[in-house]
This record gives sequence, C-alpha cells and structure tokens, in this order.
Amino acid sequence: MTCLVLVVTLWPSSPQPPNAQAPRELHPLLDSIRQKYDLPAMAGAIVTSEGIWARGVAGVRKYGTDTPVTIDDQFHLGSDTRR
Repeated sequence: MTCLVLVVTLWPSSPQPPNAQAPRELHPLLDSIRQKYDLPAMAGAIVTSEGIWARGVAGVRKYGTDTPVTIDDQFHLGSDTRR
C-alpha cells in the first residue's frame, strides 16, 4: 500500500519571506509525520507568490526497500473515497 500526503500552503500577498534565496528544507517535519502514520514516503512544499519557499521529501520509494525517495521523484496524485 502506498500513501502520499502533499502539503501546499499559499503565503499571503506580502513581501518575500526572510532569506528567500534558497528553498528551506522540510525533511524533519515530513519525516516525523511519515513515521507517526507509518507511511512509506511524503513530499511537501510551501509555495508563496514569489515561488517555492520550502520543500522536502522523506521516506523510501517502496515499503521493505532501502531506496530513498528524492525531491526529483514523481508522485501519483489521486484520491481514495470510501462510503
């Protein structure tokens, strides 16, 4: 079973966040959430009107393997609705 949670937050229209030269790393936050919910991998980003403010990935490509997920991996986006 594979699960992905994508975090996207829009910053209000305001001046650039401090130190916006390079994206900040979200790995520590994503990894703690991933471990709590026993997910194989997570990716997330905070996007402002100026571009990517923070981004990160955590976990492995597939349960039971050691291959880490990378920021360049492609994720399938979809939903699962149950009644």
